[in-house]
Amino acid sequence: MNKTNNLVNLAKGGGKKSPPAAVKKPEVKVVEKLKTPEEERDIKAKQRVEELLSGVDLMPKKEEELFEIEQPKEGLEWLEEQVSLLSEQNEALRAELGVAKADYSKLYESQRGSGGNVSSNETVPQNVLILFNELQNNLLANNPERHVYDIIYLRNLLNQLMQLFPFTEKYKKF
Repeated sequence: MNKTNNLVNLAKGGGKKSPPAAVKKPEVKVVEKLKTPEEERDIKAKQRVEELLSGVDLMPKKEEELFEIEQPKEGLEWLEEQVSLLSEQNEALRAELGVAKADYSKLYESQRGSGGNVSSNETVPQNVLILFNELQNNLLANNPERHVYDIIYLRNLLNQLMQLFPFTEKYKKF
């Protein structure tokens, strides 16, 4: 009978029951999505704007007048005032133009008196060295063809002199 009682109790759901074993759920780690530098910059910018605008009332006050509007002056009086202001500005600009012209003419005369071309005097030794090195390299066969050129064509030499020394153009007769 004991067995049948146990079976009956078991069938009815009675008797000692063991609690069901707790199933452990695996922990899901939440991985934060990495933000791009642009997104980080935008977030920081929004925070900064909110911080700066925290004490500012963004709604205009309707009780107070926001702008002062001047009443326009009568036609002739206003027109005379504008003409006098423009005349003063015009005279100031003419005075500046006169000073600028005087400065330019002084500069031009000083360069003309010191030989005309200050910068060409500095490049003359460089140009002489360019011509000398080219002639020397042709004589020593240090050229792309690896050929000694000991015959000089004067027309080519004179053209190169005019190119390196522009002041020789006025002496050209060929």
